[in-house]
Amino acid sequence: MPISKTKALFNLVHSLDKSEKRNFKLFVNRLQSNKDVHFLKLFDLLEKMDALNEEKIASAFPSISRNNFNNLKRHLYTQILKSLRLLHTAKDIEIQLREQLDFAQILYSKGLYLQSLQLLDRITPLAEAASRNLLYFEVLEFQKRIESRHITRSRKVKNKVERLISKSNTLKELVAGTSTFLNLSLRVQGLYIKLGFAKSERDLFIFNEYFQSNLPAYDIRKLSFYEYVFLHQSYVWYNYMTLNFKYAYKHALQWVEHFNTQSIMKQKDPHLFLRGLHYTMTTAYYLGSLDKFLRAYYIMVSFYRKYGSNFSENNRVQYFYYLSIAEINRIYLEGEYAQGLSLVPEILEGLSEHQQSLDMHKNYIFYYKIAWIYFGAGKYKIAVDYLNRLIYTDGNYLRQDVIVYSKLLLLMCHYHLGSYNLISNTILNVKRSFIKLNEQSTAVDLILELLRKAAKTQQSPSKQELEQIHDKLMLLRSDRLEKRPFLYFAFDLWVESLKHKNLSMEQLLNPVV
Repeated sequence: MPISKTKALFNLVHSLDKSEKRNFKLFVNRLQSNKDVHFLKLFDLLEKMDALNEEKIASAFPSISRNNFNNLKRHLYTQILKSLRLLHTAKDIEIQLREQLDFAQILYSKGLYLQSLQLLDRITPLAEAASRNLLYFEVLEFQKRIESRHITRSRKVKNKVERLISKSNTLKELVAGTSTFLNLSLRVQGLYIKLGFAKSERDLFIFNEYFQSNLPAYDIRKLSFYEYVFLHQSYVWYNYMTLNFKYAYKHALQWVEHFNTQSIMKQKDPHLFLRGLHYTMTTAYYLGSLDKFLRAYYIMVSFYRKYGSNFSENNRVQYFYYLSIAEINRIYLEGEYAQGLSLVPEILEGLSEHQQSLDMHKNYIFYYKIAWIYFGAGKYKIAVDYLNRLIYTDGNYLRQDVIVYSKLLLLMCHYHLGSYNLISNTILNVKRSFIKLNEQSTAVDLILELLRKAAKTQQSPSKQELEQIHDKLMLLRSDRLEKRPFLYFAFDLWVESLKHKNLSMEQLLNPVV
């Protein structure tokens, strides 16, 4: 049943671009009876609103009961989707195939089963070429159903029915295999969302047992395109959560390179290709390899320049997200924090533009990363503003780990601002937050102890103390289970900057600045 919630309808209306809005109005005005009806009035009202105002909407329809108003919203929602379906049929092969499959069903229900079979015969090669295996299987099953119930001309074509059965059986195995590997990827991803990165040898054992117990038997030479990609996607998640970024990068690269074996798939499923590039860049970033990172970065940018004009809105949003994360991570790798400040307005503009499509989880990730940029550039007060946005926003936030590291980064900002009393009053709560979330670590303890002593003495640690802390951090960074905090911030680089008369991280890396 179409959605009747006002917010959902508001978001749908505001997701439309100019051509889609124009098409909708042409669509509903085709019939004289559709002119000046209530749902058009509701559409115009929602379109003109910058923010949802339910009271204003209700006052515009005083004579309509609540139940009828819900029906009105459902009707508008349905009409918008129908107009979009018509508009996007020419752009989306899957919509085209489903439309033709619907037509075949209508013909069959009218008793015109030979015409239905003819139509199915025409769309079969299209479904196969588009690698829409589930839809292709549905077409073949419909053909088999017709053949089983009626005497058709197919029996006059040598081996036609036998080929149909054989192809159906092959596709059934292919669809089942693809689903199995996709299930594996979802399970491993879900485990990461639930438990995060491995924090102990016990975690490594549990993650390995879980992965191996869910990994199906396979012959790598016989895997279909999607089976191969989903297999490597699963390995990316597994190695990612076990902090084995060398192998996570290796599997992300194989995921991406597999698209070169069937280049047409880059255009058919650009989102999956971009996602592979995103994880290739992310794991290269965690490895600290600028060369590997840039190779994937330039592939993504050139791919968008070539095919971006044909992207769906969803793919454009994902490209914005992946590109923005990459741009920020590149700033961290190159240490050009001051240069990164020029990126912030563009990213914020993109977040505003795509606010309906990007969940708050992604917004908060950006706030944290932007705060890191300002911190690195020595703009501590501005960094505080972004961290406060993140920490003091109500909501069921998915990434609580980012929240606790934001609290730590906030203390570090106040250290540079000389707010020692504030540090003294809040540092214990921050430490408790790490313990509560099971995010405590030796590196975090070292930083908290540095801040506690500085707040107590109200002066910076001595160079000798900082050198000792830095040496410990460098050892921890190379330890598989202790390097987790360095995924959230370059603590070793920060302590190194403190050794040089409290230089900012930007000034340490770029002395000319």
